[in-house]
Amino acid sequence: MIESKDGKLPWAFLAITFGFTWLILLPGILASRGLFTLPMPMYALVAVAQFGPSLTAFFLIYRSEGKAGIQQLLKRALNFRIPWKWLGVIFLLEPALAGLALATHVITGGRMPELQLLAQPVAILPIFLLTFFLYGPVPEEFGWRGYLLDRLQSRWSALIASLVVGFFWWLWHLPASLMQGVAQSYLPQAPYLIWVMAFSVLMTWVYNNTSGNLLAMLIFHTMANLSNNLFPTFELAPGGNQQAYYYLAILTVLAAALVVVRWGPQNLRRQDGV
Repeated sequence: MIESKDGKLPWAFLAITFGFTWLILLPGILASRGLFTLPMPMYALVAVAQFGPSLTAFFLIYRSEGKAGIQQLLKRALNFRIPWKWLGVIFLLEPALAGLALATHVITGGRMPELQLLAQPVAILPIFLLTFFLYGPVPEEFGWRGYLLDRLQSRWSALIASLVVGFFWWLWHLPASLMQGVAQSYLPQAPYLIWVMAFSVLMTWVYNNTSGNLLAMLIFHTMANLSNNLFPTFELAPGGNQQAYYYLAILTVLAAALVVVRWGPQNLRRQDGV
């Protein structure tokens, strides 16, 4: 974990991040309400707006620390020294939870969706790379974990900091749920909020146990997004059966609770790092 220089709540980061993203998404929300015709796909707005957290982090760090601060941030994202046991968590935990949620859904009478990506494993690596660079991790993680989490952990325990990050992370995504045709609009918001906050705890757990390794965060976030392609837990259709996603939220909460009990809420990390 990288120590923050102060314990102040980073309101500037939140204000700029939310302002950037929400203003870009506003035309999509208005177009979804039939107020005017959007001259581009909804996803074009999302593609730009999602970079709010990372761009804001780079801006604020450059303003306060200059090029040295930017270099340090990038160095943390290019740190390939991730212990094997944590690589196992990073690559396997989210697919395991999604697979178990989907299995529970099917066992309790739900319909098994088509596992299209598993049927075409050659596509997994390209989709992983697209997700990594363009669909969430790189656009967001330099901000949420690279900037915000450290500053909150200098003020509160790792658990509280994780939950605060999780709440703002969910709130930042909320406008996309109001845009027709965007994947976010099909997610039931109550379990999504629960999942995001629980996953945020798991993210901090890995982050603190890999000494603030941002590459670990980028990969872990990628695997969380990719897992829904491997084991679809919500249907991208109006009125779709989202029961599997409720199971995923519950299982993620249980995983986060086990982490808190085992590693402790203060740092989510043992002194010996195991």
